[in-house]
Amino acid sequence: MEKRDWRLAKHIRNSQFRDLRRTGMCYYAEMEVPIPWIAAISGHSINYTQTILDTYLPHNSRFAILGVAEAIIRSSEITDMAKNVERSTQIPSNG
Repeated sequence: MEKRDWRLAKHIRNSQFRDLRRTGMCYYAEMEVPIPWIAAISGHSINYTQTILDTYLPHNSRFAILGVAEAIIRSSEITDMAKNVERSTQIPSNG
């Protein structure tokens, strides 16, 4: 076995069932499975499922990238709207 395999085996040995269940819940959320379904699968209440997902998903790179992309798109849309308002309120020049 390679050194990394030993480290992985040690990590897995130190894992608890709840670690794997929460990881699975996050995977389902990433696949856009509805929260009530995730709660039903995990055995948690809907509120506790939401708490778990709120805790673990913000650290997810994919969601962070999507969040930044959404912010850029919205910022761009707001900038475009502001330019349109500015153009529509300008006094035409007589030239």
